[in-house]
Amino acid sequence: MPSVNPEWIYRYILTNKDTGGDLYTYLPCQKKGKKRYGSTDSRVQLKNRVSINERPLIVAERKRVGDWELGI
Repeated sequence: MPSVNPEWIYRYILTNKDTGGDLYTYLPCQKKGKKRYGSTDSRVQLKNRVSINERPLIVAERKRVGDWELGI
């Protein structure tokens, strides 16, 4: 007998719910579903951003406060 991944089942049920179905009402737990990673990109694009290649040459000297980059 082939096995079925539970994640696939829940994904199918949530897709059914988004299209107006009622399969989700049969779930044993009606809690909020977990976050689906990789589905949407929620990062904000910076306006008027400048490429790191276009920064002034004095920045490369790193003599001023703020010219240092942190590697976090």
